[in-house]
Amino acid sequence: MDALYEYMLDWSKGSKRRHVDGERSFIERYIRRDEFEALFGGEMLLTDPSGKSEFIGVWGRKAISDFKRTLRERGAEFAVLTADANSRVVKLYSQHRTIPSRVKNPNC
Repeated sequence: MDALYEYMLDWSKGSKRRHVDGERSFIERYIRRDEFEALFGGEMLLTDPSGKSEFIGVWGRKAISDFKRTLRERGAEFAVLTADANSRVVKLYSQHRTIPSRVKNPNC
């Protein structure tokens, strides 16, 4: 059975964020890379220290929940394992933020 890895990752200035990822070959069987921004608001691509294994995943409570649900809906079977990912190297990440449009008060 394939696995998702759940862990806390240090970001800049000492903040930590909850992450979930899986081996890229497993994840991309169910979710294409070009879907990550629309479905989850971004992606993070990491490697192990040797650079031989790549992992792709998301961060944040809502994105993680949506990520797991999307994988299950598309037929993936996996175990969620707590991991120590401190040795992983961030290869790239993207974050897409939507800015809400301002609604004018019709009574003004």
